[in-house]
Amino acid sequence: MCDVDDGRCTNATPNGPCDETSDCLIDETCDVRAGVCRSPSPIGRPCTGPGGTCGSLALCNVEGVCQAAPGVCGNGLLEYPEHCDTAPVLGQPCGPDCRLPVGCGNGLLDAGELCDDGNRVDDQACPAACALPECGDGNDDPGEECDDGDTNDVNGCSNTCRITPVCGDQIVGPPEQCDDGNQDNTDDCTTLCRRPFCGDGFVQPPVEQCDDGNGDVSDGCIACRLR
Repeated sequence: MCDVDDGRCTNATPNGPCDETSDCLIDETCDVRAGVCRSPSPIGRPCTGPGGTCGSLALCNVEGVCQAAPGVCGNGLLEYPEHCDTAPVLGQPCGPDCRLPVGCGNGLLDAGELCDDGNRVDDQACPAACALPECGDGNDDPGEECDDGDTNDVNGCSNTCRITPVCGDQIVGPPEQCDDGNQDNTDDCTTLCRRPFCGDGFVQPPVEQCDDGNGDVSDGCIACRLR
Protein backbone atom coordinates (compact mmCIF):
# COMPACT_ATOMS: atom_id res chain seq x y z
CA MET A 1 0.00 0.00 0.00
CA CYS A 2 1.13 3.60 -0.57
CA ASP A 3 1.56 5.86 2.47
CA VAL A 4 0.50 9.23 1.12
CA ASP A 5 1.79 11.12 4.16
CA ASP A 6 5.46 10.34 3.59
CA GLY A 7 5.28 9.24 -0.05
CA ARG A 8 6.61 5.74 0.51
CA CYS A 9 5.04 2.36 -0.14
CA THR A 10 4.80 -0.44 2.38
CA ASN A 11 3.09 -3.79 2.63
CA ALA A 12 2.57 -3.39 6.41
CA THR A 13 -0.74 -4.09 8.08
CA PRO A 14 -1.93 -2.67 11.43
CA ASN A 15 -0.11 -4.40 14.30
CA GLY A 16 1.50 -6.71 11.75
CA PRO A 17 4.84 -8.52 11.97
CA CYS A 18 8.03 -6.55 11.54
CA ASP A 19 11.79 -6.60 12.05
CA GLU A 20 14.67 -4.16 11.80
CA THR A 21 14.46 -4.15 8.01
CA SER A 22 10.68 -3.96 7.52
CA ASP A 23 8.30 -1.03 7.73
CA CYS A 24 5.31 -0.42 9.96
CA LEU A 25 2.44 1.96 9.25
CA ILE A 26 3.22 5.65 9.61
CA ASP A 27 1.74 5.89 13.14
CA GLU A 28 3.37 2.66 14.35
CA THR A 29 6.82 1.64 15.48
CA CYS A 30 8.40 -1.80 15.34
CA ASP A 31 8.75 -3.62 18.66
CA VAL A 32 11.81 -5.56 17.52
CA ARG A 33 11.89 -7.84 20.56
CA ALA A 34 8.27 -8.86 20.03
CA GLY A 35 8.49 -8.65 16.22
CA VAL A 36 5.21 -6.71 16.06
CA CYS A 37 4.24 -3.23 14.91
CA ARG A 38 2.69 -1.25 17.77
CA SER A 39 0.73 2.00 17.87
CA PRO A 40 1.54 4.57 20.55
CA SER A 41 -0.94 4.67 23.42
CA PRO A 42 -3.75 7.13 22.63
CA ILE A 43 -4.54 7.75 26.32
CA GLY A 44 -4.44 11.47 27.05
CA ARG A 45 -4.27 12.42 23.38
CA PRO A 46 -6.74 15.07 22.09
CA CYS A 47 -9.63 13.65 20.09
CA THR A 48 -12.87 14.64 18.40
CA GLY A 49 -16.30 13.07 18.22
CA PRO A 50 -17.58 10.08 20.22
CA GLY A 51 -14.69 7.61 20.17
CA GLY A 52 -13.03 9.35 17.23
CA THR A 53 -9.28 8.94 16.63
CA CYS A 54 -8.73 6.99 19.85
CA GLY A 55 -8.53 3.47 18.44
CA SER A 56 -10.34 0.35 19.59
CA LEU A 57 -9.04 0.33 23.18
CA ALA A 58 -9.92 3.90 24.12
CA LEU A 59 -12.84 6.32 24.06
CA CYS A 60 -13.05 10.04 23.35
CA ASN A 61 -14.52 11.62 26.49
CA VAL A 62 -16.56 14.81 26.80
CA GLU A 63 -13.38 16.83 27.44
CA GLY A 64 -12.05 15.80 24.04
CA VAL A 65 -9.31 13.55 25.45
CA CYS A 66 -8.78 9.85 24.82
CA GLN A 67 -9.37 7.71 27.91
CA ALA A 68 -9.14 3.98 28.45
CA ALA A 69 -12.24 2.09 27.39
CA PRO A 70 -14.22 0.54 30.25
CA GLY A 71 -12.94 -2.90 31.17
CA VAL A 72 -14.89 -6.12 31.57
CA CYS A 73 -15.66 -6.83 35.23
CA GLY A 74 -14.78 -10.39 36.14
CA ASN A 75 -12.10 -11.09 33.56
CA GLY A 76 -9.36 -10.98 36.20
CA LEU A 77 -7.73 -7.86 34.74
CA LEU A 78 -7.68 -4.49 36.48
CA GLU A 79 -9.11 -2.16 33.85
CA TYR A 80 -10.54 1.33 33.87
CA PRO A 81 -12.63 2.30 35.83
CA GLU A 82 -12.40 -0.74 38.12
CA HIS A 83 -11.05 -0.61 41.66
CA CYS A 84 -10.44 -4.35 41.60
CA ASP A 85 -11.33 -7.44 39.58
CA THR A 86 -12.26 -10.54 41.65
CA ALA A 87 -9.14 -10.31 43.89
CA PRO A 88 -9.22 -8.39 47.21
CA VAL A 89 -7.33 -5.10 47.40
CA LEU A 90 -5.71 -3.91 50.65
CA GLY A 91 -7.68 -6.60 52.46
CA GLN A 92 -10.98 -5.26 51.11
CA PRO A 93 -13.24 -7.69 49.23
CA CYS A 94 -13.92 -6.89 45.61
CA GLY A 95 -17.61 -6.23 44.95
CA PRO A 96 -19.62 -7.78 42.10
CA ASP A 97 -19.31 -4.50 40.18
CA CYS A 98 -15.50 -4.55 40.55
CA ARG A 99 -15.66 -1.69 43.02
CA LEU A 100 -14.38 -1.65 46.61
CA PRO A 101 -16.86 -1.06 49.45
CA VAL A 102 -17.32 2.60 50.30
CA GLY A 103 -15.83 3.54 53.64
CA CYS A 104 -12.74 4.49 55.60
CA GLY A 105 -9.92 2.05 55.02
CA ASN A 106 -10.65 1.08 51.42
CA GLY A 107 -7.77 3.13 50.05
CA LEU A 108 -10.11 5.45 48.13
CA LEU A 109 -11.04 9.01 48.98
CA ASP A 110 -14.78 8.67 49.56
CA ALA A 111 -17.23 11.47 50.39
CA GLY A 112 -16.57 12.97 53.82
CA GLU A 113 -12.99 11.64 54.03
CA LEU A 114 -9.91 13.84 54.09
CA CYS A 115 -7.51 10.93 53.60
CA ASP A 116 -7.56 7.14 53.23
CA ASP A 117 -4.33 5.13 53.28
CA GLY A 118 -6.04 1.76 53.02
CA ASN A 119 -6.08 0.76 56.68
CA ARG A 120 -7.71 1.59 60.02
CA VAL A 121 -4.48 2.12 61.94
CA ASP A 122 -3.76 5.23 64.03
CA ASP A 123 -0.44 7.08 64.33
CA GLN A 124 0.15 7.23 60.60
CA ALA A 125 -0.18 10.02 58.04
CA CYS A 126 -3.91 9.21 57.95
CA PRO A 127 -5.63 8.28 61.25
CA ALA A 128 -8.11 5.42 61.59
CA ALA A 129 -11.05 7.81 61.17
CA CYS A 130 -9.80 8.94 57.74
CA ALA A 131 -9.54 12.54 58.91
CA LEU A 132 -6.31 14.49 58.70
CA PRO A 133 -4.33 14.69 61.96
CA GLU A 134 -5.41 17.53 64.22
CA CYS A 135 -5.13 18.55 67.84
CA GLY A 136 -7.86 16.81 69.82
CA ASP A 137 -8.05 13.59 67.81
CA GLY A 138 -6.41 11.60 70.61
CA ASN A 139 -3.26 10.80 68.62
CA ASP A 140 0.19 12.20 69.32
CA ASP A 141 0.77 13.67 65.89
CA PRO A 142 3.94 15.43 64.70
CA GLY A 143 4.26 18.89 66.26
CA GLU A 144 2.14 17.98 69.30
CA GLU A 145 3.52 17.54 72.83
CA CYS A 146 0.41 15.59 73.85
CA ASP A 147 -3.14 14.86 72.70
CA ASP A 148 -5.63 13.46 75.20
CA GLY A 149 -8.62 13.91 72.92
CA ASP A 150 -10.69 15.96 75.39
CA THR A 151 -11.57 19.60 76.02
CA ASN A 152 -10.22 19.76 79.59
CA ASP A 153 -7.59 22.49 79.51
CA VAL A 154 -6.18 21.89 83.01
CA ASN A 155 -5.48 18.16 83.11
CA GLY A 156 -1.85 18.20 81.98
CA CYS A 157 -2.53 18.50 78.26
CA SER A 158 -3.94 21.78 77.01
CA ASN A 159 -6.49 22.26 74.24
CA THR A 160 -3.60 23.33 72.02
CA CYS A 161 -1.89 19.96 72.61
CA ARG A 162 0.83 21.38 74.82
CA ILE A 163 1.89 19.83 78.13
CA THR A 164 0.68 21.95 81.06
CA PRO A 165 1.71 21.43 84.68
CA VAL A 166 -0.72 19.89 87.15
CA CYS A 167 -0.06 20.33 90.85
CA GLY A 168 1.12 16.98 92.16
CA ASP A 169 2.75 15.69 88.97
CA GLN A 170 6.24 16.58 90.28
CA ILE A 171 6.79 18.86 87.28
CA VAL A 172 7.20 22.52 88.18
CA GLY A 173 5.65 24.91 85.72
CA PRO A 174 3.84 28.26 85.81
CA PRO A 175 2.12 29.24 88.05
CA GLU A 176 3.58 26.66 90.44
CA GLN A 177 6.37 27.58 92.88
CA CYS A 178 7.17 23.95 93.65
CA ASP A 179 5.79 20.46 93.13
CA ASP A 180 6.96 17.58 95.33
CA GLY A 181 4.09 15.28 94.40
CA ASN A 182 2.99 14.52 97.97
CA GLN A 183 0.15 15.48 100.31
CA ASP A 184 2.34 16.75 103.14
CA ASN A 185 1.57 20.37 104.06
CA THR A 186 4.27 20.57 106.72
CA ASP A 187 7.23 20.39 104.34
CA ASP A 188 8.61 23.16 102.14
CA CYS A 189 5.98 22.65 99.39
CA THR A 190 2.27 22.61 100.16
CA THR A 191 -0.39 20.61 98.33
CA LEU A 192 -1.20 23.85 96.48
CA CYS A 193 2.29 23.76 94.97
CA ARG A 194 3.19 26.95 96.86
CA ARG A 195 6.02 27.69 99.25
CA PRO A 196 4.70 27.85 102.83
CA PHE A 197 4.05 31.27 104.36
CA CYS A 198 2.23 32.59 107.38
CA GLY A 199 -1.38 32.96 106.44
CA ASP A 200 -1.58 30.09 103.95
CA GLY A 201 -3.71 28.04 106.35
CA PHE A 202 -1.09 25.33 106.86
CA VAL A 203 0.86 25.09 110.13
CA GLN A 204 4.59 24.81 109.63
CA PRO A 205 6.14 23.63 112.91
CA PRO A 206 8.33 24.62 114.63
CA VAL A 207 8.35 28.02 112.91
CA GLU A 208 4.58 28.46 113.21
CA GLN A 209 2.46 27.73 116.24
CA CYS A 210 -0.77 28.22 114.32
CA ASP A 211 -2.01 29.39 110.96
CA ASP A 212 -5.69 30.12 110.56
CA GLY A 213 -5.25 31.79 107.21
CA ASN A 214 -6.88 35.06 108.22
CA GLY A 215 -5.94 38.46 109.53
CA ASP A 216 -8.23 38.43 112.56
CA VAL A 217 -6.16 39.57 115.56
CA SER A 218 -8.86 38.61 118.05
CA ASP A 219 -9.10 34.88 117.32
CA GLY A 220 -6.05 33.74 119.30
CA CYS A 221 -3.69 33.27 116.34
CA ILE A 222 -1.76 36.36 115.42
CA ALA A 223 1.16 36.29 113.00
CA CYS A 224 1.04 32.49 113.28
CA ARG A 225 1.65 32.70 117.02
CA LEU A 226 -0.77 31.72 119.71
CA ARG A 227 -2.02 34.60 121.86
